[in-house]
Amino acid sequence: MFWKRKQPYVTYLPGPADATIGILQQVAKQKTPIPTLKIGLSSLEAPSARLAIALFQQEAYGQSQVEIEVADIQQPDPRVPHRAVDFVLWHYEGTNPTAAYPPPPPELADRIAAIASTPYDLARWAQQARRLGQEVGPDALAHLLGVMVHPPQRPTKIPVWSWLLFVQVAAAFTIAFIDRERWPHSLRRSALFSLACGPMDWSVGAALLALQQIARDDPSSREDIGQLHRELLQSLPRPGGIPYLDTLVWCVADSMPWLSDPLRSQIVRLVRSEAG
Repeated sequence: MFWKRKQPYVTYLPGPADATIGILQQVAKQKTPIPTLKIGLSSLEAPSARLAIALFQQEAYGQSQVEIEVADIQQPDPRVPHRAVDFVLWHYEGTNPTAAYPPPPPELADRIAAIASTPYDLARWAQQARRLGQEVGPDALAHLLGVMVHPPQRPTKIPVWSWLLFVQVAAAFTIAFIDRERWPHSLRRSALFSLACGPMDWSVGAALLALQQIARDDPSSREDIGQLHRELLQSLPRPGGIPYLDTLVWCVADSMPWLSDPLRSQIVRLVRSEAG
C-alpha cells in the first residue's frame, strides 16, 4: 500500500509554537489546575494563544483569568495592521486583546466545525470550504470572522489550541470562496488581505494558507499574492517569535514556480536575509 507522504500545510497543520501554548500543553499533560494564570513574556505573542488559554480555563473551571505581562513591544508594532485594511479581527487596550466580532450563529459555527473536525488535508478542506463559501456567500463574512475568535465546542480528542487553529483555517478557507468577483475587486481579497496584514496572530497564517489555495486555482491572483508575501517579509515584527513565519515561508516556496523573475529574486533575497 502506498501512503501519502506527510507534508506540512498539505497533509497536516503544524501546531502553534507560542511560549504560552508550551506552558498550556504542560499544564494539560500534568493536569495542573490553573484557574488563574499569570505569565511574564519578553515580547507580545498572538492573541489567539491567550484565547486558547482562556478557552481551556473556561472548559476546566467554568471561568477564565489570564494575566500576561509583556516586557517589550516588537517593531513594527504587532498590535496594529501594517497597512490600511477593511477588517480587523483583534483590538488592543495596552497589551490586552479583545475580539472585534461577536459570536457567529450556531448554524454557521457548526458548519465550520464540520470541516475543522476532519483530519487536515489542504485539498480536501479547500473542497469542503468551497461548497460552504459558495452556499453562504458574502453576507456571511462577519460571521466567518466571528467564528475565528469564538470557536464552537471542540471534539474532546482535539486539544483546545489545535482546535482554535483548525477553526481559523477552516473559516479562512471558506472566506476564499464567498464571492466570484474578479480578483482585484473581490470581497475575498479584501477580507483575506486584511487578516494577513492585521495584528500578529495565528489568523495571519490561516489567511496565508487560504490565499495560497486561491493562487493555486487562479493565475490572475498570483503576482498580487506574491507581492503580499514580499510585504510581510519586509515587515516582520522583531524581536521575538512570529506565529505565521513558517506558514509564510512555505507559501513563498510553493509560489516560486509562477512568480515573475523580479519578484522572485526580491523574495529570495528577503528569505535569505531572514535566515541569516
